[in-house]
Amino acid sequence: MAKGNTCPNCGRQMFHQDKAVRVCSACGAVGWDVTPGSAGAGKGSKCNLCGANTVRTVHDDKAGFAVKYCSTCKSTFIV
Repeated sequence: MAKGNTCPNCGRQMFHQDKAVRVCSACGAVGWDVTPGSAGAGKGSKCNLCGANTVRTVHDDKAGFAVKYCSTCKSTFIV
């Protein structure tokens, strides 16, 4: 398997692209460089901060958490 980028959490070179975000194979850290990529087309969920329908799930964690991102106001939610 090819080496990924250096993980900001554990420092190992296992921080790789996984759909709209980057995930570390070693420690499970989730993040992105600038903004998450597109999570798909269509209407998203309503953002409680800005009111736009642009909240999408960009990552589902194996522990049952979901990372959601509003592409309008750039808010990040972990639910």
